[in-house]
Amino acid sequence: MSGQMDEGERGGLASAVRRALGPAVGGFAVLVVLALLMGLIRGDSDDSDPVAVAILFIALGLFAFGLMIAGGFLAAKGLRSESMKSGSGVFAVRMAVVLAIVLPVMTLVLGLLAATDTWERDSEPFIGVWLVLALVASVIGGFAPEPGRRGLLVIPFLIGVAALVLVLSEATGIT
Repeated sequence: MSGQMDEGERGGLASAVRRALGPAVGGFAVLVVLALLMGLIRGDSDDSDPVAVAILFIALGLFAFGLMIAGGFLAAKGLRSESMKSGSGVFAVRMAVVLAIVLPVMTLVLGLLAATDTWERDSEPFIGVWLVLALVASVIGGFAPEPGRRGLLVIPFLIGVAALVLVLSEATGIT
């Protein structure tokens, strides 16, 4: 054994993992910075922001969500390119796919129930359960004994799904 890694697995990570994790985690970091900036600039004030500041906030938000969605698409492409080798990796991917189906369906159902005044309560308990399950799938995938740590692809995949569903639900008014 020569001890050399494949060109696609420098640093122990598969190239698909590096390509997907970068934008997803970067977009999430931009979103955190945006939240901090909004808190610092707005403070406790209910006054509207100057137009330039509002445009900056919108641009940063779109950039952050775009990065997260791009990372999710890259992760989905990486997950489709090669199947997982370990049982825990397969389980994490299957769980992530189920969660990727459940989130938009849940958002649509709760949004339609709210629009028809059938459901007047918050959806946060349902979203909280989804987030916990997404965290569980991410941890299982992250610790799966996969070559090139490919189980980590679950993390940007779920971040991208959540960002895409949030953008679409806000754009359509189904929140």
